Amino acid sequence: MHRLVLTALAGLAMTLFVPALAQADGARRAPGSLLIYPVYLSGSGSMTLISITNTHNDPGFEPASNQSGVVNVHFVYIDGTTWDETNRFESLTPNDTLTVVASEHNSGSASGFLYCVAFSPTGGAADLDYLVGDSYMIDSEENILFGMPAVAFCALTGNGNPTDVNGNGNADFDGVEYERAGDQQIISSFIGQGLLVESFVALVSLAGNADYLTEIDLLVYNDNEQIFSSHFSFRCWAYVSLTTLGGVFKHSFLNSTNTDPDGGPMSMTTGWARLDGDRAVDTVGNENPVNDPPFVGAQIRTVFGFGAAHLLRQTAQENPTAGVLDF
Repeated sequence: MHRLVLTALAGLAMTLFVPALAQADGARRAPGSLLIYPVYLSGSGSMTLISITNTHNDPGFEPASNQSGVVNVHFVYIDGTTWDETNRFESLTPNDTLTVVASEHNSGSASGFLYCVAFSPTGGAADLDYLVGDSYMIDSEENILFGMPAVAFCALTGNGNPTDVNGNGNADFDGVEYERAGDQQIISSFIGQGLLVESFVALVSLAGNADYLTEIDLLVYNDNEQIFSSHFSFRCWAYVSLTTLGGVFKHSFLNSTNTDPDGGPMSMTTGWARLDGDRAVDTVGNENPVNDPPFVGAQIRTVFGFGAAHLLRQTAQENPTAGVLDF
């Protein structure tokens, strides 16, 4: 069964000049029980399509849920300004796929992030590692079209079993309920920011609730292995230009450093960066600070009017601090 909600898409697409369609990240993770979509845009002149698929193809029964491959998906939209939640449930039968327009599925929010949790048809969140997903966005303000896969986390409690082991009502990325996030997130490459070259990052904190201010440290490398540092703080979610993370990403700065003399004739400066959680502070003072908070994210790049997007890479080393999302 295939369903597609596309109201108003044709009219919007006709009014936009879109230079290029981004290629999705080629290194998608395996299907999981929890998907994080790092950004959706639903403001004036912008649109996001959210797709999710149940890859289950076995007519047998799940040992715990006693259901034949059905996954109830809990959609949780988090508004990037108010931090308000919008909750929806959709049921996916085996081999089923669903695509929705974010502004219709979640009419009260212009931008933010989304996560989807696999639920058993007979109960709560469950280990049903069959979900894969993508998002597809039109951003008329930046005049680009791009798409990216969702970040997938596998559950670890055994096929069909409940995931809320500690009974706190949250998704815990602690190596017991769900996989841990990587210890560091990697911007694998960037071009020095300047005229006709602009990148954005979407960051989702896994430190706790929206009251936490997540602080991250950045080590930025130019194309000659020189290292520079920066620091950035965000509350729950951020969608910002790369230069907001620090002036070290600007072409003008990189060009003043000891760059690789064999970089080519176009005089383009390049680099890459490590992002590491420093601490997360509860802004209302109810909770203790969280050291080395985990987070995930994506990079959206525009170069000479062409756009592309991919998930931030993450190190193989797991983050020692357990992440959490409240569903």
